[in-house]
Amino acid sequence: MLQMENLQIDEAKLNELGLNDLAEKKGMFDEFMGALPEKLLGLGIRALIVAILFFIGFWLIRLFRKILKRSLKRSKVAESSIVFIDHCVKIVLFAFLILALAGYFGVDAASVVALIGSGALTIGLAFQGSLSNFAGGVLILICKPFVTGDYIFEKNTQTEGNVVQINLFYTRIKTPDNRLISIPNAALSNATIIDASALPERRVDLFVPVSYETKVEEAREVILEKVLSDERVLDHDRNVFVEALENNNVLLGVQFYVKTEDYLSMKRFILEQIKKEFDNAGIIIPFEQIDVHMI
Repeated sequence: MLQMENLQIDEAKLNELGLNDLAEKKGMFDEFMGALPEKLLGLGIRALIVAILFFIGFWLIRLFRKILKRSLKRSKVAESSIVFIDHCVKIVLFAFLILALAGYFGVDAASVVALIGSGALTIGLAFQGSLSNFAGGVLILICKPFVTGDYIFEKNTQTEGNVVQINLFYTRIKTPDNRLISIPNAALSNATIIDASALPERRVDLFVPVSYETKVEEAREVILEKVLSDERVLDHDRNVFVEALENNNVLLGVQFYVKTEDYLSMKRFILEQIKKEFDNAGIIIPFEQIDVHMI
Protein backbone atom coordinates (compact mmCIF):
# COMPACT_ATOMS: atom_id res chain seq x y z
CA MET A 1 0.00 0.00 0.00
CA LEU A 2 2.84 2.33 0.80
CA GLN A 3 4.49 1.70 -2.56
CA MET A 4 1.26 2.38 -4.47
CA GLU A 5 0.78 5.63 -2.61
CA ASN A 6 4.37 6.68 -3.34
CA LEU A 7 3.85 5.84 -7.06
CA GLN A 8 0.70 7.92 -7.22
CA ILE A 9 2.51 10.78 -5.52
CA ASP A 10 5.38 10.54 -8.02
CA GLU A 11 2.98 10.60 -10.98
CA ALA A 12 1.22 13.62 -9.51
CA LYS A 13 4.54 15.41 -9.16
CA LEU A 14 5.52 14.48 -12.71
CA ASN A 15 2.24 15.82 -14.02
CA GLU A 16 2.79 19.05 -12.08
CA LEU A 17 6.22 19.44 -13.63
CA GLY A 18 4.97 18.58 -17.15
CA LEU A 19 7.51 15.80 -17.50
CA ASN A 20 4.96 13.30 -18.78
CA ASP A 21 4.12 15.63 -21.73
CA LEU A 22 7.81 16.10 -22.33
CA ALA A 23 8.37 12.39 -22.40
CA GLU A 24 5.45 11.95 -24.78
CA LYS A 25 6.75 14.68 -27.09
CA LYS A 26 10.22 13.16 -26.95
CA GLY A 27 8.74 9.84 -27.99
CA MET A 28 6.94 11.45 -30.92
CA PHE A 29 10.14 13.22 -31.92
CA ASP A 30 12.09 9.98 -31.78
CA GLU A 31 9.40 8.30 -33.87
CA PHE A 32 9.54 11.18 -36.43
CA MET A 33 13.34 11.04 -36.63
CA GLY A 34 13.17 7.32 -37.06
CA ALA A 35 10.77 7.64 -39.99
CA LEU A 36 12.53 10.68 -41.49
CA PRO A 37 15.08 8.77 -43.62
CA GLU A 38 12.30 6.72 -45.16
CA LYS A 39 10.22 9.83 -45.87
CA LEU A 40 13.20 11.67 -47.36
CA LEU A 41 13.98 8.68 -49.51
CA GLY A 42 10.37 8.56 -50.73
CA LEU A 43 10.39 12.32 -51.39
CA GLY A 44 13.70 12.06 -53.24
CA ILE A 45 12.35 9.25 -55.41
CA ARG A 46 9.24 11.33 -56.17
CA ALA A 47 11.37 14.35 -57.05
CA LEU A 48 13.52 12.21 -59.34
CA ILE A 49 10.45 10.76 -61.05
CA VAL A 50 8.97 14.26 -61.48
CA ALA A 51 12.26 15.52 -62.96
CA ILE A 52 12.34 12.61 -65.41
CA LEU A 53 8.69 13.16 -66.35
CA PHE A 54 9.35 16.88 -66.82
CA PHE A 55 12.23 16.28 -69.20
CA ILE A 56 10.19 13.68 -71.10
CA GLY A 57 7.27 16.14 -71.31
CA PHE A 58 9.64 18.94 -72.33
CA TRP A 59 11.05 16.77 -75.15
CA LEU A 60 7.57 15.73 -76.32
CA ILE A 61 6.34 19.34 -76.33
CA ARG A 62 9.39 20.42 -78.31
CA LEU A 63 8.87 17.59 -80.82
CA PHE A 64 5.17 18.43 -81.17
CA ARG A 65 5.97 22.10 -81.80
CA LYS A 66 8.48 21.19 -84.53
CA ILE A 67 5.95 18.95 -86.25
CA LEU A 68 3.26 21.62 -85.96
CA LYS A 69 5.49 24.35 -87.43
CA ARG A 70 6.50 22.11 -90.35
CA SER A 71 2.86 21.33 -91.05
CA LEU A 72 1.91 25.01 -90.96
CA LYS A 73 4.77 25.93 -93.30
CA ARG A 74 3.69 23.22 -95.75
CA SER A 75 0.19 24.69 -95.60
CA LYS A 76 1.72 28.07 -96.56
CA VAL A 77 0.60 29.79 -93.37
CA ALA A 78 2.16 33.23 -92.84
CA GLU A 79 5.30 33.26 -90.72
CA SER A 80 3.79 35.73 -88.26
CA SER A 81 0.81 33.40 -87.73
CA ILE A 82 3.14 30.43 -87.21
CA VAL A 83 5.04 32.31 -84.49
CA PHE A 84 1.80 33.29 -82.76
CA ILE A 85 0.36 29.75 -82.86
CA ASP A 86 3.65 28.31 -81.62
CA HIS A 87 3.71 30.67 -78.62
CA CYS A 88 0.13 29.83 -77.67
CA VAL A 89 0.69 26.07 -77.98
CA LYS A 90 3.87 26.32 -75.93
CA ILE A 91 2.14 28.17 -73.07
CA VAL A 92 -0.87 25.82 -72.99
CA LEU A 93 1.17 22.59 -73.11
CA PHE A 94 3.60 23.68 -70.42
CA ALA A 95 0.72 24.78 -68.20
CA PHE A 96 -0.86 21.31 -68.50
CA LEU A 97 2.49 19.64 -67.84
CA ILE A 98 3.10 21.66 -64.65
CA LEU A 99 -0.43 21.00 -63.39
CA ALA A 100 -0.04 17.26 -64.01
CA LEU A 101 3.29 17.12 -62.16
CA ALA A 102 1.88 19.19 -59.29
CA GLY A 103 -0.96 16.67 -58.97
CA TYR A 104 1.65 13.90 -58.61
CA PHE A 105 2.81 15.61 -55.40
CA GLY A 106 -0.76 15.67 -54.09
CA VAL A 107 -1.53 19.27 -55.05
CA ASP A 108 -5.22 19.76 -55.87
CA ALA A 109 -5.28 20.71 -59.56
CA ALA A 110 -8.75 22.28 -59.25
CA SER A 111 -7.49 24.62 -56.54
CA VAL A 112 -4.49 25.57 -58.65
CA VAL A 113 -6.72 26.28 -61.65
CA ALA A 114 -9.01 28.43 -59.50
CA LEU A 115 -6.01 30.31 -58.12
CA ILE A 116 -4.64 30.86 -61.60
CA GLY A 117 -8.06 32.03 -62.79
CA SER A 118 -8.39 34.60 -60.02
CA GLY A 119 -4.85 35.76 -60.63
CA ALA A 120 -5.50 36.04 -64.36
CA LEU A 121 -8.60 38.14 -63.67
CA THR A 122 -6.60 40.50 -61.45
CA ILE A 123 -3.81 40.76 -64.00
CA GLY A 124 -6.35 41.29 -66.78
CA LEU A 125 -7.90 44.24 -64.96
CA ALA A 126 -4.45 45.72 -64.35
CA PHE A 127 -3.30 45.30 -67.95
CA GLN A 128 -6.41 46.05 -69.98
CA GLY A 129 -4.42 47.93 -72.63
CA SER A 130 -1.98 45.07 -73.13
CA LEU A 131 -4.83 42.57 -73.40
CA SER A 132 -6.48 44.81 -76.01
CA ASN A 133 -3.25 44.78 -77.97
CA PHE A 134 -3.10 41.00 -77.63
CA ALA A 135 -6.66 40.64 -78.90
CA GLY A 136 -5.84 43.00 -81.75
CA GLY A 137 -2.81 40.87 -82.64
CA VAL A 138 -5.00 37.77 -82.71
CA LEU A 139 -7.47 39.51 -85.06
CA ILE A 140 -4.67 40.68 -87.35
CA LEU A 141 -3.10 37.23 -87.54
CA ILE A 142 -6.44 35.50 -88.15
CA CYS A 143 -8.18 38.00 -90.47
CA LYS A 144 -4.93 39.06 -92.20
CA PRO A 145 -5.75 42.63 -93.30
CA PHE A 146 -2.02 42.72 -94.06
CA VAL A 147 0.97 40.40 -93.72
CA THR A 148 4.69 40.81 -93.16
CA GLY A 149 6.31 42.55 -96.13
CA ASP A 150 3.22 44.54 -97.19
CA TYR A 151 3.38 48.30 -97.69
CA ILE A 152 0.52 49.81 -95.70
CA PHE A 153 -1.00 53.21 -94.86
CA GLU A 154 -2.52 53.67 -91.40
CA LYS A 155 -4.91 56.63 -91.57
CA ASN A 156 -5.28 57.45 -87.87
CA THR A 157 -1.58 58.23 -87.32
CA GLN A 158 -0.78 58.85 -91.01
CA THR A 159 1.92 56.19 -90.82
CA GLU A 160 3.09 54.31 -93.88
CA GLY A 161 5.81 51.80 -94.62
CA ASN A 162 6.70 48.15 -94.94
CA VAL A 163 5.49 45.74 -92.26
CA VAL A 164 8.63 44.05 -90.91
CA GLN A 165 7.17 42.19 -87.92
CA ILE A 166 3.79 41.36 -86.38
CA ASN A 167 4.15 40.52 -82.69
CA LEU A 168 1.45 39.60 -80.19
CA PHE A 169 1.20 43.17 -78.90
CA TYR A 170 2.83 45.46 -81.47
CA THR A 171 3.33 45.66 -85.23
CA ARG A 172 6.60 47.13 -86.48
CA ILE A 173 6.66 49.24 -89.64
CA LYS A 174 9.74 50.47 -91.48
CA THR A 175 9.07 53.87 -93.02
CA PRO A 176 10.52 55.05 -96.38
CA ASP A 177 12.97 57.31 -94.50
CA ASN A 178 14.33 54.25 -92.63
CA ARG A 179 12.61 54.65 -89.26
CA LEU A 180 11.16 51.76 -87.30
CA ILE A 181 7.72 52.49 -85.81
CA SER A 182 5.93 50.18 -83.36
CA ILE A 183 2.13 50.56 -83.47
CA PRO A 184 -0.11 48.86 -80.85
CA ASN A 185 -2.18 46.09 -82.41
CA ALA A 186 -5.35 47.45 -80.76
CA ALA A 187 -4.98 50.66 -82.77
CA LEU A 188 -4.28 48.80 -86.02
CA SER A 189 -7.17 46.38 -85.61
CA ASN A 190 -9.61 49.33 -85.26
CA ALA A 191 -8.06 51.56 -87.92
CA THR A 192 -8.58 51.94 -91.64
CA ILE A 193 -5.65 50.19 -93.31
CA ILE A 194 -4.71 50.68 -96.96
CA ASP A 195 -2.58 47.80 -98.21
CA ALA A 196 -0.72 49.15 -101.24
CA SER A 197 1.10 45.91 -102.02
CA ALA A 198 -1.71 43.37 -101.70
CA LEU A 199 -2.30 43.26 -105.49
CA PRO A 200 0.36 42.59 -108.16
CA GLU A 201 -0.44 45.74 -110.18
CA ARG A 202 -1.03 49.33 -109.19
CA ARG A 203 -2.31 52.36 -111.06
CA VAL A 204 -0.23 55.54 -111.19
CA ASP A 205 -2.17 58.82 -111.28
CA LEU A 206 -0.31 61.96 -112.41
CA PHE A 207 -1.52 65.49 -113.11
CA VAL A 208 0.39 67.68 -115.56
CA PRO A 209 -0.50 71.32 -116.32
CA VAL A 210 -0.10 72.72 -119.86
CA SER A 211 -0.78 76.19 -121.19
CA TYR A 212 -4.04 77.10 -122.93
CA GLU A 213 -2.07 77.61 -126.16
CA THR A 214 -1.06 73.93 -126.16
CA LYS A 215 -3.08 71.56 -128.29
CA VAL A 216 -4.46 68.78 -126.10
CA GLU A 217 -4.03 66.18 -128.86
CA GLU A 218 -0.37 67.06 -129.27
CA ALA A 219 0.32 66.77 -125.53
CA ARG A 220 -1.61 63.47 -125.38
CA GLU A 221 0.40 62.04 -128.29
CA VAL A 222 3.72 63.00 -126.69
CA ILE A 223 2.82 61.36 -123.40
CA LEU A 224 1.34 58.18 -124.91
CA GLU A 225 3.91 57.51 -127.63
CA LYS A 226 7.15 58.79 -126.16
CA VAL A 227 6.69 58.48 -122.41
CA LEU A 228 4.30 55.61 -121.73
CA SER A 229 6.02 53.36 -124.27
CA ASP A 230 8.47 52.29 -121.54
CA GLU A 231 8.49 48.49 -121.21
CA ARG A 232 7.85 48.73 -117.45
CA VAL A 233 4.51 50.39 -118.12
CA LEU A 234 1.87 47.68 -118.52
CA ASP A 235 -0.04 47.57 -121.79
CA HIS A 236 -3.58 48.03 -120.52
CA ASP A 237 -5.41 51.21 -119.50
CA ARG A 238 -3.02 53.98 -120.56
CA ASN A 239 -5.07 57.17 -120.47
CA VAL A 240 -4.37 60.87 -120.94
CA PHE A 241 -7.37 63.18 -120.43
CA VAL A 242 -8.34 66.71 -119.45
CA GLU A 243 -8.86 66.75 -115.69
CA ALA A 244 -9.72 70.43 -115.22
CA LEU A 245 -9.64 73.87 -116.81
CA GLU A 246 -7.95 76.05 -114.26
CA ASN A 247 -7.22 79.77 -114.17
CA ASN A 248 -3.73 79.58 -115.67
CA ASN A 249 -3.53 76.16 -117.29
CA VAL A 250 -5.23 73.08 -118.61
CA LEU A 251 -4.69 70.21 -116.16
CA LEU A 252 -4.07 66.89 -117.86
CA GLY A 253 -4.58 63.61 -116.04
CA VAL A 254 -2.27 60.69 -116.79
CA GLN A 255 -3.13 57.13 -115.74
CA PHE A 256 -1.21 53.92 -116.32
CA TYR A 257 -0.47 50.63 -114.57
CA VAL A 258 2.85 49.22 -113.36
CA LYS A 259 3.92 46.33 -111.18
CA THR A 260 3.40 47.14 -107.52
CA GLU A 261 7.09 46.95 -106.67
CA ASP A 262 7.85 49.52 -109.45
CA TYR A 263 5.22 52.05 -108.38
CA LEU A 264 7.31 54.74 -106.69
CA SER A 265 10.30 54.56 -109.04
CA MET A 266 8.10 54.64 -112.14
CA LYS A 267 6.01 57.54 -110.85
CA ARG A 268 9.14 59.66 -110.45
CA PHE A 269 10.66 58.45 -113.72
CA ILE A 270 7.56 59.19 -115.84
CA LEU A 271 7.25 62.70 -114.40
CA GLU A 272 10.84 63.42 -115.38
CA GLN A 273 10.32 61.98 -118.87
CA ILE A 274 7.19 64.09 -119.39
CA LYS A 275 9.16 67.25 -118.59
CA LYS A 276 11.95 66.28 -120.98
CA GLU A 277 9.62 65.38 -123.85
CA PHE A 278 7.54 68.53 -123.35
CA ASP A 279 10.75 70.60 -123.60
CA ASN A 280 11.72 68.79 -126.82
CA ALA A 281 8.24 69.32 -128.29
CA GLY A 282 8.06 72.98 -127.21
CA ILE A 283 5.08 72.34 -124.93
CA ILE A 284 5.00 74.88 -122.12
CA ILE A 285 4.20 73.95 -118.53
CA PRO A 286 2.89 77.27 -117.17
CA PHE A 287 3.47 78.66 -113.74
CA GLU A 288 1.06 80.74 -111.75
CA GLN A 289 1.01 84.37 -112.80
CA ILE A 290 -0.55 87.53 -111.45
CA ASP A 291 -1.27 90.37 -113.88
CA VAL A 292 -0.97 93.81 -112.30
CA HIS A 293 -2.38 96.77 -114.25
CA MET A 294 -1.06 100.22 -113.34
CA ILE A 295 -3.52 103.09 -113.72
